[in-house]
Amino acid sequence: MGEVVVPPVVEWLRGLGSGVGGFHQSVLVSVPGGVGLGVLSAAVQGVVDHHDALRLRLLVGADGGWGLEVGAVGSVPVEGCVRRVDVSGGDGGVLSELVRVEADAARGRLDPVSGVMVQVVWFDAGVGRAGRLLWVV
Repeated sequence: MGEVVVPPVVEWLRGLGSGVGGFHQSVLVSVPGGVGLGVLSAAVQGVVDHHDALRLRLLVGADGGWGLEVGAVGSVPVEGCVRRVDVSGGDGGVLSELVRVEADAARGRLDPVSGVMVQVVWFDAGVGRAGRLLWVV
């Protein structure tokens, strides 16, 4: 843990002069119906604890230079990173629109300077139907 070497892609972003706001990757995956928020949050915590990049914080120096610092395992509590959206009564069109809206909102919650590198939105379709899980990193 601690400071790490800044990779070329981060130097490239700094060189653009526009910061990192909006830069992200995302994926939408299927999850079993009735998985439950506790089980889901524990799984997300395991992923965050395993992957150092999800515990990064962007350091901005007085000279404008950038650095990266990796937090210790357990330093990012996922309670603030996981959001549940009830889609149990909706159809495919409703889900598609909700995914778009929630993806925009999740992207807006990312804040590398504060160490917020991941947002997860669970579209809970109920016990009998598979839901969706949106990862925005």
